Amino acid sequence: EESDMPARTKRQTLLFSATFPKALRAIAEKSYLQPNFARVAVGKVGASNKSVEQRLVRIDGEGNKRDKLNMLLGILRQQKATS
Repeated sequence: EESDMPARTKRQTLLFSATFPKALRAIAEKSYLQPNFARVAVGKVGASNKSVEQRLVRIDGEGNKRDKLNMLLGILRQQKATS
């Protein structure tokens, strides 16, 4: 498959992540960050910001995009109603 992108040696690849788990970091280090790379970290690497709320939400049904969208819209409506 042809690509209109420049060769790897002629381009720069940047990775940004608010949370950068060890498994993803290992893949990036093998694939992209050689031989020279720079890393900028603010706060503790691998930790999430304490002001960010993270949730695990179980989706009933088949788990398709429509089910996920309906769940997300319900959560957003509920938050709007309580704020």
